[in-house]
Amino acid sequence: MSELLTRRNFLKYSALAAGAVLAACTPSAPTGGTEGGGEATAPTAASGGGASAPAAGAKEKILYWDNSSPEGLDGQVKEAMIQNYRDNNPDKELESVYKPTTAGTQMSEALLTSIAAGNPPDAAYFDRFIVAAWAAEGSLTDLTDLCASNGITSDQYFPFAWTEVTGWQDKVWALPFDTDTRAVYFDKAVISEGGFDPENMPTTLEELDAMAEKLFKTEDGRMTRAGFIPWYGQGGCPYLWEWTWGHKFWDKSDPSNIVVNSDICVASMEWRRQYAEKYDIQAYESFSSAFGTEALSPFYVGQLGMWVDGDWRIAGFKKYAPDVDYGIITTPFPAGGRTATMAGGWSVVVPAGAKNVAGGFDFISTFGGPGEFGMNYYCRETAHIPTLKTLAEDPVYTEDPKHKVFMDLLPIADTRPPVPIGQFLWTALGEARDLVIHGTKTAKEALDDVQANAAKEMERFM
Repeated sequence: MSELLTRRNFLKYSALAAGAVLAACTPSAPTGGTEGGGEATAPTAASGGGASAPAAGAKEKILYWDNSSPEGLDGQVKEAMIQNYRDNNPDKELESVYKPTTAGTQMSEALLTSIAAGNPPDAAYFDRFIVAAWAAEGSLTDLTDLCASNGITSDQYFPFAWTEVTGWQDKVWALPFDTDTRAVYFDKAVISEGGFDPENMPTTLEELDAMAEKLFKTEDGRMTRAGFIPWYGQGGCPYLWEWTWGHKFWDKSDPSNIVVNSDICVASMEWRRQYAEKYDIQAYESFSSAFGTEALSPFYVGQLGMWVDGDWRIAGFKKYAPDVDYGIITTPFPAGGRTATMAGGWSVVVPAGAKNVAGGFDFISTFGGPGEFGMNYYCRETAHIPTLKTLAEDPVYTEDPKHKVFMDLLPIADTRPPVPIGQFLWTALGEARDLVIHGTKTAKEALDDVQANAAKEMERFM
């Protein structure tokens, strides 16, 4: 195991896990790259690395950790995939263990602890955007040669997904799994009540702001309906608005140069501050604190005119509010900006120090592969989107015109910078936004602080 995973770094990553509230930007049940369009091929048995061959008559042991509750839909679908692997590999003994991520985050302290102790599982389900961070800390196994020998190549995947798993040293540290994108939902009844045509929605951010102003409602000095809350739901994910304004945080040609405080970033953050000031951040927070459970969420009961959300919300409407008439548009952008979206999603990895690297890889390349009980099975059953391009061509993902909006965004989707300090940036930018909308710091002050601290963090990896 790499010496980079020191006790200091372990404690640092544990602290980051406790402070990073990521659940809102990585949903559990959405609805349902790089160059060229290669065909996804079923991997053959993995070779190289790991434990020696089991004794004659003994089964090869593979230990897999997953964070989906066995009682939930995701967990049940995955169990069917796991059982299929067992049925088709009678010479292997695959043990699947439920290991939830650290509360309020997508990090797994249990996994980090097992790696530090030299006793990790052979395979694990893993949030894709922190792959580079864990790889840089020496916590993941390099899968480059195993991918090459099993015909797994970059052109089979959407570009953003492959970039996330190869962002550290241009090596493969994980296999991409599912994905999702974001757009603007709107309640047609609320839009009509405000005097607008729901069939003629804004295309610019200025038009969205003007429409939102007419949709706000108050009663006895209390906000009872918000026209738009830029930081609510998926709008609160760091990076999303800066992309929309035209900023580029990171370039693969210069991976150590992370820019978060450009004039564009400051302007984007200032726009959010103006919303907080104009409509009163305290009124926003009092209003949102009354939001109920998912079944009574504000977008199902007419309390929001427009909001940014992911494709998985379509499933929520079908389940909780089938009679609500709503629409979806791509995110409007200001002059000089562009149509943008964030693609999230998960991956499967072989942790550093795994006893059976070959077995772990064989399992994840089947579980996340193009076979009958691989990635497409999971995505169809749980309404996610595959990252293998040929699987995403399945008509099931575009037969609903609402979901087609999200599918059409995949080719231009952006991903969180796949850099060693990805977890730090995510947390720090979210904190900076909160400081700005509460008036504690100016947009420039907050972002300059993140920039300075990011440079210090990157020094450890240069």
